[in-house]
Amino acid sequence: MRWLWFLFAALLCFLAALFTRQPLVLLSLVPLLDILITHTVKWPWINNHPKKKRKTWIGLLIWAILTGLIIRIFVLDSLYVGDDHSRNELQQGDCVLISKLSYGPRLPVTPLHLPFTNNYLPFSKTRLSYTEWPHLQPVRMNGLTAIKRYDLIAFNFPEGDSVVTGQDNLSFYALRRQAMITGNESEMIIQPEYRPVDRRKIEISRCKGLPGDTITIDKGRVFVNGKLEGCLQKTSLNHLIEKEINDSLVKVLLDTYHLKAKEIRRYPGLGILMPLRIDQQIEVATSFKTKVNPVMLSSGQGDYNIFPHDIRFPWNRDNLGPIILPGKGDSVRLTPENLPIYERIIRVYENNHLEVRRNEIRINGISTKYYTFRQNYYFVLGDNRHHSRDSRHWGFLPEDHITGKPILIWFSSRVDSNLTTRILWKRMLRVPV
Repeated sequence: MRWLWFLFAALLCFLAALFTRQPLVLLSLVPLLDILITHTVKWPWINNHPKKKRKTWIGLLIWAILTGLIIRIFVLDSLYVGDDHSRNELQQGDCVLISKLSYGPRLPVTPLHLPFTNNYLPFSKTRLSYTEWPHLQPVRMNGLTAIKRYDLIAFNFPEGDSVVTGQDNLSFYALRRQAMITGNESEMIIQPEYRPVDRRKIEISRCKGLPGDTITIDKGRVFVNGKLEGCLQKTSLNHLIEKEINDSLVKVLLDTYHLKAKEIRRYPGLGILMPLRIDQQIEVATSFKTKVNPVMLSSGQGDYNIFPHDIRFPWNRDNLGPIILPGKGDSVRLTPENLPIYERIIRVYENNHLEVRRNEIRINGISTKYYTFRQNYYFVLGDNRHHSRDSRHWGFLPEDHITGKPILIWFSSRVDSNLTTRILWKRMLRVPV
């Protein structure tokens, strides 16, 4: 009978782990196995008296919650990948373990919150699951290693400080920029909702630049300190397949390369546009016996959606920089010309009052020509380059936003083009690099 109770509890825990995408829930099976089956540990909250069994289960629940929270803060967390920014290393439907020990655990900024929930209470999109008091400063403990160039890193979305209520996946700043481009800024009446650092959406991208590095993107190629990046084989770019392709072949392409329908565009008379890696480009060109070439934007073809969102910097997704990444203790001479690059760092990430009076720059009421940075900043890019939201769009990644390093895909599933969901067994227990 005890084995039946344990198997029933194990099934419930497994379903809860899949539903919440938190494998840490399975830790509660460890004491449950001993309580019901092995009886090797004398648990302090266990009392076999029939009238006190309720206290036993309450104690077990409290122990499981506290253990899960401690592990989640200091050791491991789990993240559901809801986008394809880093495909093919990580793709939508992957559940990834994030190591907090790798770069050092960051202590909670909003410690009072409902455990194992997102920003809203269950079954609600308006009632917050946390309180902003007390609001602590981000503090990071020592880690096992430093962040290295080309590491996949998990971080809180830097533009996630202001979100549309109930729509944490959307960037309020991106919506506002789009409204300015289309001339509808006066009609934008959305009131943003503030998010503390540790309550912002977690995303994963590849670190391309470390503090002190100079980053340049030229015709889609990334140069770090003047040298071509060393991770080209993992990068997907939009390619034009110069051949008319019927619907059945498009479906084959979608399923073969794990693409979404919105990532493929047809251009009658020209061909089909889709993201491909270098090896996939060669494979498609050989299979269809046609030209397959990357499609890039021209230099000088400015895009207001690209950092620093200023007409004086006519950058786009394929041409950007050079830009120097600030490091802790570094100083920069501020001018009205370069201020758009550092404005968000000074005003938002390092919490200063910044104002410009004619050509005079004042920080916290004091006229200044130099600024010294208080933390390190990084530059990240998604492997799925033309379908990614990364440093090209929102700029520098502050060190206090980094949460950990992806170390294992513990579960994976995907929805095929025929809308059927299937488990991807070959992706499970795979280490993303």
